[in-house]
Amino acid sequence: IAQSPSYHGYDVSDYYTVESDYGTNDDFKRLVAAAHRRGIRILVDMVVNHTSTELLYSQAALRDLSSPHRGWFRFSPTIVGKGPWGADAWHKNPYRDEYYYGVFWQGMPDLNYDTPAVLEEAKRVATFWLREMGVEGFRLGAVPYLVGEGTVLAATPGTHRVLREYGAHVRSINPDAYTVGEVWDSVGAMLPYYPDQLHSYFAVGLPGVLGNAV
Repeated sequence: IAQSPSYHGYDVSDYYTVESDYGTNDDFKRLVAAAHRRGIRILVDMVVNHTSTELLYSQAALRDLSSPHRGWFRFSPTIVGKGPWGADAWHKNPYRDEYYYGVFWQGMPDLNYDTPAVLEEAKRVATFWLREMGVEGFRLGAVPYLVGEGTVLAATPGTHRVLREYGAHVRSINPDAYTVGEVWDSVGAMLPYYPDQLHSYFAVGLPGVLGNAV
């Protein structure tokens, strides 16, 4: 629901502003208030794995080697392997002779959670939506890919560390807030994400198993 240049909204260009196609921040607050009067809780889709190349911080990192936000993304003078599904994940920087890492698309560079300031900013964004906008939780997409470690690009100890700290922060702001993560994998692969990170995860493989059993 945050500001984005694309129809799908997963390349966020401003985490603190509602997408203008949907209205304003004040419009959203009125929606939340109306929902609360009817006993409805509002969760929003929160994009934490990647962002937009049009985000102010992304533009600074892409253009300026001395930018304090260079460390918020991953850069390399050469292409360093493939993404987690064997697809191209290193993209040419249009402003410099280098490549940046983006698992899903060149318009969505992955954030680098090895830089502590990135997680701190993710916490600030969560605090804003919980306190200022009145939401009661988040759906977080693509959480297995938050931290890559060497050739292991998904579900690393670093990823679990980030989710553990993020989940604890959300609960510290609102103990009743709810978080659900997208883990596109088998039920068995989801077990390491419990019990002390997010509240729950989408069991994407389960519907197929149930359908095949009918």
